[in-house]
Amino acid sequence: MSEKTKANEIKEPSIIIPKRLLASQILVKNTGEIIKLNSDNRIFYSHLEDQFRGFTNKENIANGKSTGHYFDSDENLSIRCDISKHKVKESKRLLKALGLIDWKTPKSRKSGESCEYFVKSVDDVASNLEFIFQKLPDGKPSYDYESVSGKTKKTTRSLNNSKSDEQHKPEEQSEGQCIVQVDKMVQETVSIFDENRVVTEEFIRILDTKWSRFNPCTIFNTDGTLNKSYQDVYIRARIAEARRDGASDDKIADCYNAWIEEAKPENIPPHLLSKVQFRQEQENEFSNDYNPPFLAEGK
Repeated sequence: MSEKTKANEIKEPSIIIPKRLLASQILVKNTGEIIKLNSDNRIFYSHLEDQFRGFTNKENIANGKSTGHYFDSDENLSIRCDISKHKVKESKRLLKALGLIDWKTPKSRKSGESCEYFVKSVDDVASNLEFIFQKLPDGKPSYDYESVSGKTKKTTRSLNNSKSDEQHKPEEQSEGQCIVQVDKMVQETVSIFDENRVVTEEFIRILDTKWSRFNPCTIFNTDGTLNKSYQDVYIRARIAEARRDGASDDKIADCYNAWIEEAKPENIPPHLLSKVQFRQEQENEFSNDYNPPFLAEGK
């Protein structure tokens, strides 16, 4: 084969799966969600990321090869990725929870079944994620991104000062550790749910105290209502309850999607729900004819 022929040879495109997505569990810091991705989820993300990068490439747009928008349907994605339609829906839900993808649904059926997708890289959202890898036989993590990427911080403190420094240094904790602290606090002293399966305000106040240690504001608006969705609060309550009952992290991860489905505004004290927030949630999850009493006209 001549050099000219080699230069014109068409090579098969390939997709790349970011190694951090091979983690056994991924903690979403601002919601407390624990996500477990499988091979189908990872392949689905890699395909979307590859396509989005190509469709939004400035050179491709300038050359008229792309409009700058990436559209596709669930049916097509199922075929392209060789996964079931159920896995497509599952992957979309999990990847959106991680902040990696989002999409716009068609305004009407006349416009077709395709959604417009928006995809972020792992680096774009990594600050809100904690990647938990399994241990190798020697006790080391199966993948250490900080070490591989050269982002491991080196300390230069002298031996003589290190002990005194540690005594005065505030304890550094990840938000994942904070969630465990919340779990421990409610094990014996706080009720998580009342008899009607409504998350108690006492638990929410404790959650707010711990949450604010890692965020510039609390989970409450100035009017006393929640600035987090009722799903966020309900999921954290379910995680705390499950851990109090001795459930493993694997068991919690397996139950997570079911808890999302069962979360309702009725699981949160009504006076803590923001009316604006509730209406936004209602548009996404409830029929238009549902009108809870505390949002009735004139109230």
